[in-house]
Amino acid sequence: MPEYDVIVHSENISCEEYYKRNSNEWIDVLVGDVQRMKLFYEKGWQIKMEIPQEVWNAYEILVKRGYDKFVLKDTQDEGNKKDIEIKLNKVL
Repeated sequence: MPEYDVIVHSENISCEEYYKRNSNEWIDVLVGDVQRMKLFYEKGWQIKMEIPQEVWNAYEILVKRGYDKFVLKDTQDEGNKKDIEIKLNKVL
């Protein structure tokens, strides 16, 4: 996003350690990540990341089962970055 300076930071921990610290939200986090990989590419905000059909099928099943804490509910926004940013801040 050319109009933003972006800094990304994450802890240097293994997936296993992350799970131990965040077991209650682990699946919700992964489900939200999968949605954003697809959505942000469609909005032109990141490169395309191949999502295997099996992964997308699992995403849809998990959302139906309620693992949607970090899923953006209104994805019909036509690319207004400020609106998406506000929605993300509410979710994250």
